[in-house]
Amino acid sequence: MYKPNAPQSAVDHIIRAFGGHWTAAPPGENEGWLVTFASKEDAMRTRDLISMLRGWSSKVRPDTKNTIQIFSAEVPSLQEEK
Repeated sequence: MYKPNAPQSAVDHIIRAFGGHWTAAPPGENEGWLVTFASKEDAMRTRDLISMLRGWSSKVRPDTKNTIQIFSAEVPSLQEEK
């Protein structure tokens, strides 16, 4: 049975709920979104929730304070859409 991936609006809603702010991708990186939060706790909660969504993943960016990088299985470069 086919199960569709979660829509991008679900990811947007989670990011807004935790006060995330879109940031520019570092030079040479255009895969996924970079999102910065006011606290480490908000970044971790957002990362955990997004990772639960079908078709989405996220990871911590240790080189940037309170920032996560979000990836979609369907959209190769989300940075261009934002």
